[in-house]
Amino acid sequence: MDCEKVALFFKGMSDPTRLRILMAMINGEKTVKEISEETGISSSLVSCHLTKLKNSKLIKTKKEGIYLKCSIADEYVLKILKLTQEYLSDCEANE
Repeated sequence: MDCEKVALFFKGMSDPTRLRILMAMINGEKTVKEISEETGISSSLVSCHLTKLKNSKLIKTKKEGIYLKCSIADEYVLKILKLTQEYLSDCEANE
């Protein structure tokens, strides 16, 4: 296993703002504007974090006309996010 790649992957999830952006895409693809409106994060900051998420291989993007459509990279990333949500919910319930 390439530990550098693993570290980069998890570094992408290590920022609360990036996690909010990822969670905004958990149910499907969104534009930068939609992510901004849903999270309350400025479009310019969303764009900056999307670059980091893409570099970490957590999201994929595609251009549709003037819009940039963003989505979770694949089912593995989606599973990690959902399992993390489930794990934290269970931890809170058992406190």
